[in-house]
Amino acid sequence: QQRHTARLTDGSTIEIPPDTYDLAGLVYAIRTIDLTPGKTRNFNLIEDNKVYAIKVKPEAREKITTRAGDYDAVRITTEMAGGRGKSNLYNLKMYVTSDKRRLPVLITAEPKWGEVRVELTSATGTKKK
Repeated sequence: QQRHTARLTDGSTIEIPPDTYDLAGLVYAIRTIDLTPGKTRNFNLIEDNKVYAIKVKPEAREKITTRAGDYDAVRITTEMAGGRGKSNLYNLKMYVTSDKRRLPVLITAEPKWGEVRVELTSATGTKKK
């Protein structure tokens, strides 16, 4: 981040703008933003050796049920910024608890190779609703 460069798996480097994350890092960065429905935040995502400008949009509060329990959560979606290419990046939806921990309890995505569902199955020290 400080040097605005990323080293790729083949050893080459590319320049990256500030607020650029891989998908795992983006999940953590999203947990730090204002999750008021309707507010958006711009990030950059590095994926497949390319950098994409994306908008992260908290959409609504929902009750989510996982194998770990029921949680009050905020549904967050992403879309490409600037109207380039596919507008909804992988149809990515992330649900984080609406409490101060902002625990990711469910993430769904639809990359070109199939569907992905990541669900919280157990947690300690959480309050179930």
